[in-house]
Amino acid sequence: MNWTVKPFLLFCIPLIMTIGCSKAPWEGAVTAPGQYTIELEHDSVERTYDLHVPIGYDGNTSVPLVFDLHPVIVNGQILELMSNFQSLSDTHGFILVQPNGTGNSWNAGPVCCSPAYKNDVDDIGFIRAIRDDLLERGLDIDISKVFADGMSNGAYLAHTIACEDSELLAGIAPVVAGMGYHDVNECTPSKPMPVLMISGAKDGLSSKEETFNRWVELNSCTTSQSETFGVFTCTTYDDCDAGVETTHCVGEGVGHCWPGTDFVVYGCNQDLDASQVIWEFYERIINE
Repeated sequence: MNWTVKPFLLFCIPLIMTIGCSKAPWEGAVTAPGQYTIELEHDSVERTYDLHVPIGYDGNTSVPLVFDLHPVIVNGQILELMSNFQSLSDTHGFILVQPNGTGNSWNAGPVCCSPAYKNDVDDIGFIRAIRDDLLERGLDIDISKVFADGMSNGAYLAHTIACEDSELLAGIAPVVAGMGYHDVNECTPSKPMPVLMISGAKDGLSSKEETFNRWVELNSCTTSQSETFGVFTCTTYDDCDAGVETTHCVGEGVGHCWPGTDFVVYGCNQDLDASQVIWEFYERIINE
């Protein structure tokens, strides 16, 4: 295990124990705002996901869907302590899903992580099945506006979905993770993909610069511009195929964490609010 992860795990494990078990899973249709825990059988395994339907949702207008994917070891509830996406959901009116991986892990390629990778779990299929389950439960989702972000192992999965099932997503925003392949050339999406990556320069996990360069190549981008936010430098290509935005924000001295969080993990920094930057990225795509 990389040494940068250990303080994160030592801090998170007691919190998992404190949160304890979720309430009984919700069954049937979902028609009203609120927080739901839902069971879904996929590949003969009972899986769970946490669903947040925003305040003000009335089912009369199709709304975007955001998947917020947790790191290894922890679950969707712990990620919410970092991302605070439920509050953003209520403010901006998107449906939020914070699903749970098997053994608190996602199968996102050989770089990371067991047990999901070792057991060859179909997590891309699981994410697609959740979207379909939401539609079957009556939620009015704009399926052309489905997004995936995540931290670490969850970010690996966001990359992997974009590479292998790009028609499912309108954009991705991975935090502190590159692609989960040993060779980034294995990423072969069927369409240009809007990408926002957020990384820590002091984070030794994964090849994030190589991953970003691959997305620049895949999206046929040519000209970049940079903007600074404290210790963060955001490099953006906005002349890519289909007009997709391709951005990488890198924080000097920042480690393996979700920038801007009040949830203290190794090497974090408040100069950039990752959750707000991610939502603004999604919103630009939604408003195109």
